[in-house]
Amino acid sequence: MADLAVLQQAHEAGLTVWVEGGHLQVEGEPTPKALAAVETLREHKAEVLSFLRRVGDGQPPPLDRPPKTEKELRRLIDHLAEPEAFERWLDWAMHRTEPADDSHSTQLED
Repeated sequence: MADLAVLQQAHEAGLTVWVEGGHLQVEGEPTPKALAAVETLREHKAEVLSFLRRVGDGQPPPLDRPPKTEKELRRLIDHLAEPEAFERWLDWAMHRTEPADDSHSTQLED
């Protein structure tokens, strides 16, 4: 999903992006990385606006760690509602976590 990648780029550049009155709003320090992200946002403005209206507050969900707040959890739930995004996240989660520790289990004999 290109619109989420654009928002992720903006987030990594330290920008906050939201919709206000039908317009895309951006806030953050004008670093070179942020200015490049703003240009990418301009190029994909229609798609980003549509995505933000569907998803909520427009901030990307935490995909590399468990959500820390209810807001982050809501972002993750909204993101994972897309089947392809869910498949990517599930693949990441299954390969990131350690297998279950069976040292505490006992086998019952017949």
